[in-house]
Amino acid sequence: MFLAPSVTPWLSTLPGVGSNNPGVRLYKYSRQSRRIVDYTQYFLNLTAANAAGHDNWTVEYHATEAYGISAVDASSLSDLVKKFANNSQSPDLFARYYRYNSVSRNLSNCTGLCKKQQICAASEVEVDRYAQCLSGADLLHYDTEYIPSTTRKPHCRHRRMRAFAYILLGSLIVVIAVVFLVLAVCCCQRRHAVVYFSRSHYSLIQDS
Repeated sequence: MFLAPSVTPWLSTLPGVGSNNPGVRLYKYSRQSRRIVDYTQYFLNLTAANAAGHDNWTVEYHATEAYGISAVDASSLSDLVKKFANNSQSPDLFARYYRYNSVSRNLSNCTGLCKKQQICAASEVEVDRYAQCLSGADLLHYDTEYIPSTTRKPHCRHRRMRAFAYILLGSLIVVIAVVFLVLAVCCCQRRHAVVYFSRSHYSLIQDS
């Protein structure tokens, strides 16, 4: 699942959310491998467009070129998030991602908690896993101490919820079957009673 920026963004007042420039993303798809191999991000600088009085859509970046990856797949993106947490490998890689995340609107530095929130949001799609990531170990050891949910086994709580759903569904099926059987027995007994009554013979006793 890929998330692209909005063409009609809004200036958010929520803490830590911010806003972004309008963006349009063009994906490059390979029919042979049936995968997304790259994408090109186009953007509109709202500040410059408002000052000039006209729009000027330009290329912001190419994914494979900007992030140094060979393809836009799960494995490459997972390795990329690990590099975000390790400043020694590529100190400007995360800064580039953070700038592109706002479509080149937010040019400030993102460190400390801000960086941790961004990396956890990029690696986790579940609320409980995101909270666990925020309260976890130092992100500098992300590549060895913390494994993204894309490579983890399903959470135990989800397995329990799934098992409970199966048990509930099975119980419901059993109840419906029992009710159906009771109704069938009642209908059969009533039918036999009607047949017996229709076949009964009555004889009149004549007065002597």
